[in-house]
Amino acid sequence: MKRSNDELYLEELSKRLQGLLMHINTEKPGSAFTQAEIRALSDFPVPLPTHVLPCVRSLHAEAKLIAHATAGKPKSVIFFIQMLQSSIRRILFLLKESDVKKLELVEQELNANKVDDIERKELDGKADTAFETMLLGFLRAGDVRNDNIYENVSMLPELYLPLLDYYFEHAKEIAGKRQWHDFLAISNYMLYGRKLELLELQRLIKR
Repeated sequence: MKRSNDELYLEELSKRLQGLLMHINTEKPGSAFTQAEIRALSDFPVPLPTHVLPCVRSLHAEAKLIAHATAGKPKSVIFFIQMLQSSIRRILFLLKESDVKKLELVEQELNANKVDDIERKELDGKADTAFETMLLGFLRAGDVRNDNIYENVSMLPELYLPLLDYYFEHAKEIAGKRQWHDFLAISNYMLYGRKLELLELQRLIKR
């Protein structure tokens, strides 16, 4: 099966990020970069193909920041690269296992509805029981705070797939409700790595 531009780019970016980590002393990062490390960071190439999803374009923009990271601390830069790698793996899983058209529709919704601007408490709290079970299952899984280590969130892409399918089967019934907000918050994390609203939801269910 032919791979999309999105997959090809993310796979190449992942390889280059892994290669970059090999140039940085990840075992005992010092307080400043060596000249060799500075050269590796400054020369980091990230060519972007045409016709890619917005979430991939967003990752590309974040990866470009690596070339300007030489003034930062090695430990922080390593963490940032690990975060990018984790995001790449989440998105690659979704590209390979889900309906890309549904991902595009989710991106359109996220663009039209800024999750951090939505007042969740003012939305209709009536719940779809089946969808609520899936939402809670997702929110109780993984360690999003430490998602720079992919293994901490590796179960989330698989848990997201049934949420994605169910949402589009029942979009009219879910629209404008708190579950709609929660799905968008989860999607914002899965596609863009935005975790503030997701962490707030996790805090709410632990009350």
